[in-house]
Amino acid sequence: MLTISELSGYYGTYSDFLDYKIPDTVESLRESKKARDKLKGRFATPQGPGAGLASILEQLRRALALPAEAAGPGCQGGEDWKEAGLAGRESWLLLPSFLEAIMELASRPDIDLLLQFRTFGTDLPRVAREWNAFCAGRHPLSRRRRRLDGSGI
Repeated sequence: MLTISELSGYYGTYSDFLDYKIPDTVESLRESKKARDKLKGRFATPQGPGAGLASILEQLRRALALPAEAAGPGCQGGEDWKEAGLAGRESWLLLPSFLEAIMELASRPDIDLLLQFRTFGTDLPRVAREWNAFCAGRHPLSRRRRRLDGSGI
């Protein structure tokens, strides 16, 4: 377990600090990544170095929670929730504020949009599914709005 005293005087990100403390080697690439990921996941727990941020983390989780009609394991939600891959999830994948900003920008004739998604894991197919549903008007947040799939609807 890392302690706060080990973090003293370090002004990079916690992720950078872990890269420094647990470097990759040819022999232990997977093991070192697994160890860093485990520590990152425990950052804001009562025993972690970011324990003081646990209440803020919980506020953020509540803010990102899906409405009751779609949230939770086994919950079916409506067709839009299923189409976007959100049925049964606990939280949004694409933030509602991001989707609102895209709709605002898309409504302006003087702006051409080009988006590129980059992820740091294996969630790109889920991101693409939700994004495509949003653009096609089959997403809970794209109802009654102009579609962004090139159909002109």
